[in-house]
Amino acid sequence: RFIWTLAAFKTFTKQKLIQNGLLMPTIQMIMRRTRVSSDEEYLSGKAHPNAFDNATNTLAMQEWAAGMDADKVPPMVQLGVLDDTYLGSVGKDIFQYSTVQRLYDTPVSISRIWKNRNYSNKILVSAENSFDVNGRTLSFHWAVLRGDPAHVRITPQNETGSVVEIAIDYHPETTIPGSERLTNLVSVGAFVHNGHYYSAPGFVTSYTLPTEVRVYD
Repeated sequence: RFIWTLAAFKTFTKQKLIQNGLLMPTIQMIMRRTRVSSDEEYLSGKAHPNAFDNATNTLAMQEWAAGMDADKVPPMVQLGVLDDTYLGSVGKDIFQYSTVQRLYDTPVSISRIWKNRNYSNKILVSAENSFDVNGRTLSFHWAVLRGDPAHVRITPQNETGSVVEIAIDYHPETTIPGSERLTNLVSVGAFVHNGHYYSAPGFVTSYTLPTEVRVYD
């Protein structure tokens, strides 16, 4: 289905996507968006599972690609960490040999492993470097894709919402809604919209250890 989708793009649209490094992110967006029936569902965990099944959206993907014009291609989300509280030292805050909590930071994915004793950890994230190759104005959208929304707080730090503080309370192992699978992952999605399309998602994730059971007073 991905090969057929690539073949469905208009020539000038595909050239613009390739020239700006947007071809694969756009394919990702199309694949995820056509799995669901609305933008509202796209901004939920339904469109972004941990693993994808063999969904029957091949024709829809081709139709989306064929209908995309070069001057209306999707924007690109870009993330950066400004600050976070995933800190600690062995024997004081962390009771393991490894103190690694900041697993990695990339422009589209930020990953943390929860090891310190905090009941809540915070990540200050900026999406201000997100862009649209046609210069369109962007709106910023953040959503809890995995985890308990009652224990995840996303607080905008500016008027546009391009910078947010994500506060996550400790999450024990839970069952993924609609399945029997267990997860220790909290995932927040970052999206930008240019008036025509949402971007492919960026992800901010926090993983708690499956070998621990914690009780906070």
